[in-house]
Amino acid sequence: MSGRFSREYGASPAHLVLGLASFAIAGFAILQLSALPTLVNVLIWLFGAVIAHDFILLPIYAGIGRGGIAITRWSATLYPGEREVGSIEVFNHIRIPAIVSGILLLMFFPLIFGVAEESFKLTTGLSTEVYLGRWLAIVAVLFAGSGLLLALRLVRRRRDRGRLGDHADDQ
Repeated sequence: MSGRFSREYGASPAHLVLGLASFAIAGFAILQLSALPTLVNVLIWLFGAVIAHDFILLPIYAGIGRGGIAITRWSATLYPGEREVGSIEVFNHIRIPAIVSGILLLMFFPLIFGVAEESFKLTTGLSTEVYLGRWLAIVAVLFAGSGLLLALRLVRRRRDRGRLGDHADDQ
């Protein structure tokens, strides 16, 4: 029965159950949103987010990713004996903190740039002055941590290569 279902449906029964569960959760969320007086604002925001992501942000970060990979592959040809210098692994140690920093900026840009100063102060009683400095500190920690991790990985790789070279001489 399960084999026939999987052949007909194209996936396992668990896939169907999880798909239906996600539709149920989405339906519940829509029902909850429909009770809000600002439903139109939420729908405009969601539509704008889809348009902004699919037609603006996705091409930008996909292009940056492809360009970065092309540059790292090109730089690998400059240093053929040193794989670490031009590897995609190095590019990922730049890309990951940049992505996390970008997501944080996208989420908190009204607070980081002080655009929402008045409404934030009315709602919370706090100022947005600290957000830019804190975001910059988070970015610095992310890139420093990624650089430290890359350095540790390269040191360990060279050390392991040295051990392999020592054992190769013994044989």
